[in-house]
Amino acid sequence: MKSRVSTVPTCGWSCCARECPLYTTAARALHCRGRGSCGTCAVKIEGDVSEPTKKELLRLRFPPHDVANGLRLACQCSVLGDIKVAKFSGFFGQHSEEES
Repeated sequence: MKSRVSTVPTCGWSCCARECPLYTTAARALHCRGRGSCGTCAVKIEGDVSEPTKKELLRLRFPPHDVANGLRLACQCSVLGDIKVAKFSGFFGQHSEEES
């Protein structure tokens, strides 16, 4: 599956979800409902968003994620300006085309 990319205006994630769903496959039913514990809403973000939360950094330290890969948990980000969002394949959205 290829990544999906969406440009999101400052209004936030509700606009993004229509263009670029945050969850893949079964994660739509199994995600943590915004608690920052499952990691299934991982996305690549370009633009103005809040700094990573402690919960987010903790979750991104556990497989299949890695803090160094630059992904963010959408449920832990606040949109502060216009952003561009990419959702990659994999249950957790962790596979980028760069890995292929």
